[in-house]
Amino acid sequence: ARQTPILAALGTVALIWSSLGAQAADLGPITPEAWLKTDPDRAVPYLTIARVRVERLPDEDLAGPAETSRDLGQDLDEADLILDKIINMGRKVWAIVEENRPVVNVSWAPADAVPAGLQGWDTLTGWQAPRAVAYRVVYENLFGIDVIDFTYRILYTPGGSYEGKGRYLTRIVALAQNLEVAWGYTFNASGTVPSVTNAGSSTAPLAAAELLVQWSIDTAVKHSQGSYSYYVRGDGTFQEL
Repeated sequence: ARQTPILAALGTVALIWSSLGAQAADLGPITPEAWLKTDPDRAVPYLTIARVRVERLPDEDLAGPAETSRDLGQDLDEADLILDKIINMGRKVWAIVEENRPVVNVSWAPADAVPAGLQGWDTLTGWQAPRAVAYRVVYENLFGIDVIDFTYRILYTPGGSYEGKGRYLTRIVALAQNLEVAWGYTFNASGTVPSVTNAGSSTAPLAAAELLVQWSIDTAVKHSQGSYSYYVRGDGTFQEL
């Protein structure tokens, strides 16, 4: 049976102590760097990524209406609503995981794709229920041990319109759902919405956004990184890029 990162960590401690033998009691706290010096033949394969598996999990249906009310601040001009000019008034870059710890921060506004000049969320109506798509990323080392097991969810709410015109997006975000990291590994992840566009026309605007999820893995041996890009639209479309 394949080991989880938690079981791998326990097995690694036993492996290190067996490799150090009588020296273990004199070394104090064991670090990956110390292990590399005393037993590189086993430390290097353990600390080296061999392959990665990525899978899309079954889609989720999130019950309930979209919650779109939030303080927009004073950054917007008192201009009329420009339906075919799509802007992002929320966060463009955010941390998902910092040094093996999922980030939970509800104080900032997720990304969105809405018409320029928007003064209040009661201006837009017809929001659909939030959508959620989950992905699982698993990294395996040269011993065949799963050392990183990371599941994240992409959330977005489509369908908002102004007097029946346009289709806009709100609450575009990627968040950690589950994370297991083996001893000797450091994992970080972040989300970015680099651009929002009008995928429709001037008379029938259709908001669209690109979402990038990036991550990095560091050990005493190597730095690795990966990323996936996604595309969402105000009509509910979701696709991998």
